[in-house]
Amino acid sequence: SLPVEGLEGFSDSQPLPISWGEILPLTYLRSYGKLPPVVPMSFPLRRFNHSAEMFDELLLLGSEIGQFLDQLPQRVLWLVSADLAHTHLKTGPYGYCPCAQPYDDACSKWAAAGGSLEALQDAKEYQRRGAMSCGFTGLVALQGFLQGAGWKGHVLANEHPTYYGMMVAKFSPAVALVV
Repeated sequence: SLPVEGLEGFSDSQPLPISWGEILPLTYLRSYGKLPPVVPMSFPLRRFNHSAEMFDELLLLGSEIGQFLDQLPQRVLWLVSADLAHTHLKTGPYGYCPCAQPYDDACSKWAAAGGSLEALQDAKEYQRRGAMSCGFTGLVALQGFLQGAGWKGHVLANEHPTYYGMMVAKFSPAVALVV
């Protein structure tokens, strides 16, 4: 059983608008042609202060999402928009934490390995220390989807041009070679 919270906006009188966290990734996808149907998904507000404590339930959520997607007859893309550490700069809104770069590096190691639970556990520790990544919850849910299914990961970028880190990675099913 997973706790579910509703999304409410403007006293629940209007649909919630999408913001840059959804618009930017969709903009890149649109360059490939017409967008297919999109289902936005968000995580509870407690992700800001309790994301490390949500680890196990997020793994379960990702696993459940994976089981649902596997049953669909069409191909599906699960796009996770997830900022990394928000504490790279002393002058940033969240200040500096020496855990920021190690957090981003652990996330890169996780993605490059196609979903390494060990690397994500490292990221969880840096998150507890103050990395302040609002996207950590999305990465953990994606781990729940990836684990045990044999995925290859490829990190395309991992930078922090401003106070927060950003990573672009792609995952694809590992294909067994037939000789």
